Amino acid sequence: MSFVMRRVMYGRPGTADQIVQVMKDSERFVRRYDAHARMRVLVDHMSGRSDRVVGEFEMDDIADFYAFMAQVMSRPEAAAEYKALEERGFRLIDYTEAEWWRVV
Repeated sequence: MSFVMRRVMYGRPGTADQIVQVMKDSERFVRRYDAHARMRVLVDHMSGRSDRVVGEFEMDDIADFYAFMAQVMSRPEAAAEYKALEERGFRLIDYTEAEWWRVV
């Protein structure tokens, strides 16, 4: 069994590509700080609201996510980098939904 943290982001018109770049930069951040997770980014260009991007962060145990975040926030340089990524996303995203899924 594994868990997926899924964030559906609705960007301001014309921002989908920029949101994807923030997500890819986030993936590099996660790898650099050794999170035991798999990430993927999905973009819906054909249906629904425009500029919709989904980021998925899959891990074996939900506790791994919280341990990773505690590790990141305990290191000032990592916490600053995380905050900068977050702020870049906030400037592009109009609305977001977060979901936790259990993969069965």
